[in-house]
Amino acid sequence: MMATWDDHEVAGNWWPGQMLKSRFMQRAGYSENSIDVLARRGRQAFFDYTPMRRDTADPDRIYRKISYGPLVDIFLLDARSYRSPNNSNRQNALGAAAALLGPVQTEWLKKSLAESRAVWKIVGNPLPIAHARRKERARYDKYANGDNGLPLGREIEMANILSHIKNHHIRNVVWLAADVHYSAATFFDPGRAAFQDFNPFWEFTAGPFHTKPGRQRNLDQTFGPQRRFRTPVSKDVNPPPSAGHQYFGHARIDAKTGGLTVTFRDRSNRVLHSQSIAPDG
Repeated sequence: MMATWDDHEVAGNWWPGQMLKSRFMQRAGYSENSIDVLARRGRQAFFDYTPMRRDTADPDRIYRKISYGPLVDIFLLDARSYRSPNNSNRQNALGAAAALLGPVQTEWLKKSLAESRAVWKIVGNPLPIAHARRKERARYDKYANGDNGLPLGREIEMANILSHIKNHHIRNVVWLAADVHYSAATFFDPGRAAFQDFNPFWEFTAGPFHTKPGRQRNLDQTFGPQRRFRTPVSKDVNPPPSAGHQYFGHARIDAKTGGLTVTFRDRSNRVLHSQSIAPDG
């Protein structure tokens, strides 16, 4: 098992340096208001329950690369530890107010992808790229800001990564995401995007395993997403697992052809959707 963390190890939609408000603390039962203190405890619990080889220079680091021979390298990212405070996400440049992976992790990912010689480069990114709300918000937790235009705020960070992949001729990069309460197969097409300096790619979203299913969300069109599949939306706001709205994703690489097949399945292992991708080169 390979694991990373997201917000619920600490508090919903948290960022470094945040101080929890008293109303939230009372409602959620928190006795500590410092996110930095809570994050230290959450990080320790994460390492205790999911033991892994620690980085010698930075033992608190969660993002890492795992290689499985010539067919696949997996890059697991940390979308919490280095982010800016959640805000309107409309900045014209990256900086302290507009980051999600942060500059050090972003450069590590770009360098690691360029050095990878595996057929497939699988990027495990906790947050989906284009997931957006219908209405404008004061604070955005993910990349997308919902304006469907050229990259602003954290979208600039993602645009930088995608352009790097294209300009360095890095092939067969597939993104995996979680966080949202549905599973989906999304194809990103520069020909339909506001920002077009990237190669087409797939993002597959799955999870969580065992919580209420999410509602339909918009897709921000900055990177030209097309939803090819999405798990059904429950009519009940919070149905039990017996209602059948628990889903998971499965991926398989054919050792002979190198082809990647991703399937989405329900609790009974019934395949709801299958997407096969042939390697480029």
